[in-house]
Amino acid sequence: MELFKITTLMDNQITGEGLVAEHGLSLLIEANNYKILFDAGQSDLFVKNAETLNVKLDDVDFAILSHGHYDHTGGIPRFLEINKKAKVVYKDGLFSKRWNATNEIGVRWDKLLVDNRSMVINKLTEIVPDVFVVTDINIHNEKDTHFKNLFVEKNGVKEMDTFSDELFIVVIKDKMINIITGCAHNGISNIVSTAKDLFPGMKINLVTGGFHLSKEIDEVKSFVLNELKELGVTKIKPLHCSGELHWC
Repeated sequence: MELFKITTLMDNQITGEGLVAEHGLSLLIEANNYKILFDAGQSDLFVKNAETLNVKLDDVDFAILSHGHYDHTGGIPRFLEINKKAKVVYKDGLFSKRWNATNEIGVRWDKLLVDNRSMVINKLTEIVPDVFVVTDINIHNEKDTHFKNLFVEKNGVKEMDTFSDELFIVVIKDKMINIITGCAHNGISNIVSTAKDLFPGMKINLVTGGFHLSKEIDEVKSFVLNELKELGVTKIKPLHCSGELHWC
């Protein structure tokens, strides 16, 4: 693979002249001459940042949604107005109703919007050469799961959300694993362990995206970082819901 590049189009905090931030995540992944939009923030503000960064959204090949929360899916309606070819990739359950302790926080547009452009994936899929959508996360450590005060409707019943719709991306470059995640509700250490199991013998080069540690106590943060060290992660780039982490 000659080119592997990640551009942050939206994050909770963002630097750079003319760029704007919001509570949300959107990344552009470029690999093997393909362009993938990974999540779309909570609004169409990521489009403004794309324009500022001279990123052309009309030639994106796939839009992949990590899970069914508003702050990762909100910009899709605007994206579909700009881009006329990309498939919208997600797992079953993305459109289930979701809440936190006080508010509804699920997808805020109708599934019909993407019906003719949907690509529903429920198993490990090489979406383009060397880029994999991983749909099943094995829980190695319950301590690194983040479901508290988060709920989903299943069969008409409101219950704790264990994020069965969550997926992440693995990019293989130079025989090393690069992981991109949305929120890691199922745990970033569990995601890394899952990737290592799927691609045995490969080193973990990069882990980036949301780690969902911003509201966790220091004990949990330290536990997770130690797990990542034990798993041999070379570099991390925490974004969005990760909070302040100390990697040393």
